[in-house]
Amino acid sequence: MKALKRNPSVELTRLIACLIVIGVHCGLGSQINGHYDLSRTYIATFLADGTGIFWLIGGFFFFSSNNYGKKMKSTFTRIIIPMLLLSVFAYFFGDAITNGTPVSQGFDVSVQSLKSVLKSLSRWRNPVDECGHLWYLYVYILLAFVSPMLCTFSEYLSKSKKRERLFLLLSFLFLVWNDYAMNELGEFSHHMFGGAVPGAIIMLWGSIIYRHREFFAKRIFIPISLVSFAGLNLLRTYIQMARADAGIDNNAILYWYSSIGLLCSISLAVFGFSLIKSTKPNLLNRLICFLASYTFPVYLIHILVRNYYRRIGVMDYLSKLFLTTSGGQASIWQEFVYTGAVIVSVFAAALVISIVLRFIKKLLLFPFSKGKKKNAASEIKA
Repeated sequence: MKALKRNPSVELTRLIACLIVIGVHCGLGSQINGHYDLSRTYIATFLADGTGIFWLIGGFFFFSSNNYGKKMKSTFTRIIIPMLLLSVFAYFFGDAITNGTPVSQGFDVSVQSLKSVLKSLSRWRNPVDECGHLWYLYVYILLAFVSPMLCTFSEYLSKSKKRERLFLLLSFLFLVWNDYAMNELGEFSHHMFGGAVPGAIIMLWGSIIYRHREFFAKRIFIPISLVSFAGLNLLRTYIQMARADAGIDNNAILYWYSSIGLLCSISLAVFGFSLIKSTKPNLLNRLICFLASYTFPVYLIHILVRNYYRRIGVMDYLSKLFLTTSGGQASIWQEFVYTGAVIVSVFAAALVISIVLRFIKKLLLFPFSKGKKKNAASEIKA
C-alpha cells in the first residue's frame, strides 16, 4: 500500500491551525464591556496561535529548496494570484455580502477610490476591508523575496547542533524579553517587518523541529503536548489578567509572536507528530489530508462567510442556542461549545464553497491540461 503524498501528522496540524484562525476571527473575544473577562480570555488564548502554527509549518518546507526562481514562481501562482482574485471579488461584492447593499453600489471605480487602493498597496497593505486577514500573505511574500538569505542561514544552522541550540536559546530569550517589554522592544505587528521578523524566527524554529520530528513521534508526547498547551495558555491568561487589573492597556502576550505563543504552536505541532505516525492511506489519514488540502481557500474566504452569517443571523441564532442562561453570564463550557459551533459552521460553509471553486477551476483548465498531456506524449514518441 503506497504512502500518502502528504504527511497526515503535518496536515492535522495545518487543519487545527485553520480552525484556530477561523475561531480568532469569529469568536467571542476576550473582553466584556471593555473589560477583560477571565473565561473569555482563556478561550482567546486557545485561539491566539493559528498564525504561529502556519509559520511553523511553513518552516517545515520553506527551506527545503534554495531555488529562488522556483520559489518566487510558486509564490506568484499559489499565493499572489488567489489573493488578487479574492481582493478584486471582495472589492466589488464584499459590501453586498457583508451589509446586503445592492451589488451595483460596489462597483466604485472612481478616481478617488482607485487612489485609495494605490495608497494602501504602496504601503503594502490590502486595500479591501473584507481582506484585512490577508496581511499574513503580504508578509509571506516579503519573506519569499528575501528567501535566499533565510535559506542560507537555515543551512548554516543545520550543519551544527550547537548552532541550532544557540539560535533556539537566543531567539527564545529575545521573545521573552519582548514579552517583558510588552512588545515595545520588537514592536511586532501584522505589517511588513513587524510581522516578517517573528515570522522568520518561527519558520526557522519549524525547520529545526521538523528535522528532529522523529524524536516527537512517541505516544508519551500526546498528553505532554495537550497539557503543555492548556497550561501555557493558563499562564498567558494569568499574565494578561494581571496586567489588565494593574490598568496596563496592552495585550501583546495574547498574540502568536509572544514566547508563550511560540511554545503553544510547538505543542500542537508535537501533538500532530505524536498522534499520527503512519502515512498509510487509511480512512482517517485520507480524510485529514482531504480537509487540510482546502485550508488555504478556506482561509481566504472565511471572513466573507463570517460576515454573511452575521448578516443573516446565524451568529445570533448560535448565541441564543448556546449562550442563553436563566441569569448571569454563560459558563466557560457554554462559551467553549459556542466557539466550537461557530468555527465548525464557518469552516463547513467555506469548505463547500472551496470544493465548488476548485471543481470550476479544473473544468476551466481542463482543455489546457489536456493539451499539455498531448504535447508530453508527442515528445515521448519523438
